Amino acid sequence: MSTGMLTIKNKELQIDIVNPANLDDKHFFSRYSYCGYIKQISHLATGRQVLDMPFTPFAQYHGEGFPEEFEMPINYDSVKKGGDFIKIGVGILKRGSHGRYSNEGNHPVQYMAPVSVKELPNGLLFSQGITVGDYGYFYEKKVRMEKGSSFSISHSIKNSGRATWKSLWYSHAFLVLGGHKKGLKFFNTPNCHETKRNRNLVETNGAYQWNGIFGKTGFCVNFSVKPGLPNYHKVIDADNKFSFEAHGDYKYQELQLYVNKRIFSPEPKLTFELKPDASINWSTLYSIKRL
Repeated sequence: MSTGMLTIKNKELQIDIVNPANLDDKHFFSRYSYCGYIKQISHLATGRQVLDMPFTPFAQYHGEGFPEEFEMPINYDSVKKGGDFIKIGVGILKRGSHGRYSNEGNHPVQYMAPVSVKELPNGLLFSQGITVGDYGYFYEKKVRMEKGSSFSISHSIKNSGRATWKSLWYSHAFLVLGGHKKGLKFFNTPNCHETKRNRNLVETNGAYQWNGIFGKTGFCVNFSVKPGLPNYHKVIDADNKFSFEAHGDYKYQELQLYVNKRIFSPEPKLTFELKPDASINWSTLYSIKRL
């Protein structure tokens, strides 16, 4: 695996991002976006690495760090098996089945859409675009260091084709866990509720505490979000003595948590539809603090 990384930092945090110029890097696969794939965030005062991978050894499908995916391809349903479709952040993929789209890697990458990188004050701008026939997109992602122990991620997508399309974006944040894991707490917006009660997550006055049980493969917990609510979630890990906090300016429809013995991952989801020449923008401010 190529080890070349792009790095940005301030006095408290360092962010290592997979370099899109290293086309042989194993992170480049059919699932996660190549634009600003964050591999690691380090807390400089303590030397602690904030992110991990959900399983070892590294697997492209499982990913690591802070990967993002546009899980709903642009024109998958308009082609038959063997035909080409577009996936934002990746490029052109070949449809490998007759069934519904799956991100498990059964759709080979035919063309890796190039990613350009531009230096910004305190950050980097990643850009990627592709148009095939009636379908296309232009995508920009900014990763910037902010004051103190904070950084921001901003997204902008434009429909560059002649046909309307839908997509679904979400992010992982594979936060390292340690200790006995009963010191793990989660907070979110007041009217964000579990779609199905999970016995491993105990709620008290809006705060959720994990009971330390994970099983062999871990658990997913899903929350529904009422439209118009502020976008907020926070993780407090008393064992590792750190907090992870996210404030977004967009209205996500769902929040999923994935937890196993290695990681705790909040995963906000945003579904959108764009007509030709229309665009959408959203951003999140993150803070990582030592308790």
